[in-house]
Amino acid sequence: MPDIQKKGRSDILVVRKVNKKLYNKFRERALEEHRNVGDALNQAMVEWLQKQDERKRLHIERILNLNAIVKTKKPVKWSVEVDETLYGEST
Repeated sequence: MPDIQKKGRSDILVVRKVNKKLYNKFRERALEEHRNVGDALNQAMVEWLQKQDERKRLHIERILNLNAIVKTKKPVKWSVEVDETLYGEST
């Protein structure tokens, strides 16, 4: 992820469909911590993106580490058995 937290350049952005009560509470908290809303929002977005990346990474790791539901003593070619069940005897 590029360095999102660089300071110096400021843009004005318009964001639609923001819950006014939620925004006011967010703004109030930022001001209580002596921060401007832009900095607090940048931090919130960075943390949200990191959380999403972490969730994706954990999901992929879980899929890669899956064990078979049915454990057999010898290796089984499940795709061949499924094909035989669905389409009849294989060649």
